[in-house]
Amino acid sequence: MTLAELITSHRQQILKSWEEFVRRINGSLPRWVLRDHAPLIVDLIAQQMVDDPPPSRPQPPLTGAAANDSSEAVEGPLGRVTAIHVKLRIDSGFELAQIVSEYCTLRACVIDLWRAHDATHFTSSAVEISKFNEIIDALITAAVTFYREQESQYRDRFLGMLSHDLRNPINAVELAVGVLLEQGPDEAQLKTLAVIKNSVRRLTRMVDDLLDFSRGRLGSPMPLTLRATDLGAIAREVIDEVQVANPTCKIDFHDEGDLCGHWDPDRLKQVVSNLLINANQYGNGEPIGVRLEDKGDVVILEVRNRGRTIPAESIPTLFDPLVRGDHSDDDPNSLGLGLFIVDQIVSAHKGSIKVTSAEDTGTIFAVTLPRQ
Repeated sequence: MTLAELITSHRQQILKSWEEFVRRINGSLPRWVLRDHAPLIVDLIAQQMVDDPPPSRPQPPLTGAAANDSSEAVEGPLGRVTAIHVKLRIDSGFELAQIVSEYCTLRACVIDLWRAHDATHFTSSAVEISKFNEIIDALITAAVTFYREQESQYRDRFLGMLSHDLRNPINAVELAVGVLLEQGPDEAQLKTLAVIKNSVRRLTRMVDDLLDFSRGRLGSPMPLTLRATDLGAIAREVIDEVQVANPTCKIDFHDEGDLCGHWDPDRLKQVVSNLLINANQYGNGEPIGVRLEDKGDVVILEVRNRGRTIPAESIPTLFDPLVRGDHSDDDPNSLGLGLFIVDQIVSAHKGSIKVTSAEDTGTIFAVTLPRQ
């Protein structure tokens, strides 16, 4: 008896074992949910066992843009059924380890059945066992891929909704502060209102970063409103704001040439602000250097700090979301999204950003922006 024949002839026994195992994980589910697509998965495995050539070897879980088409983890009907199975399991409250354990239990059940019913053929069928294990491994890889993609989408949608819903109470607090300031508060009250206003400003920035992050993760392009913009004027405005919020922060500004282009001024304010905040956070209190330079068809923005040198191996991940430096003085209120947002905005403007870090020159973030 071949392994495919055994799976087909003992189909109900295999499904019963699968159902009993899932019931131990979550016994409150109705029977159709316990099994959902198990019969079809078992039938397709048996079919794969007699197909030639065997399924492709399992690949590592997909990440980034490739994960948006998770059907590539296992090709054909088996991959599509696995995706549906994982989706139903997630909706039923299953964790990734529980879903993977289903396939591990299926593997053990089939192997034990074959050993018990045809020990002679079992001991001489390394090729069939290898092929069966290859199919199960591919299913597990697909399940992990689908689970991670669904988990990422749920998380990003939650962040987007949370960020959107936070705007109303933040706006209410900001309006209330404005009303109180118009009522002529005394000096002590002014200090308290200044603290509230500064906190609201930081919350607003964090909410904006969360919205941009969730939008980018869900595949939406960075929205831009392009118009004639003077980057020099933007830089001076942002520098004044940063110095007001951080009185001990010293910023040396130098500009040269024509600094106008067709850009989104509000987005470029985010770029300059996030780079300055990052430089102030990691600059060890040393003056920050900001330089704008006309380079013909492009304008160069450089922000330099004299803080600790960034290791070369850390530079490629600086613009990854939710990544923060390893400094002990990291801002506990930082989400680790500032540089990610900078990279997204610069990319949306068809520009580029480069980071260099050395003891003699300090750490330099250099942004190149095409004028058009």
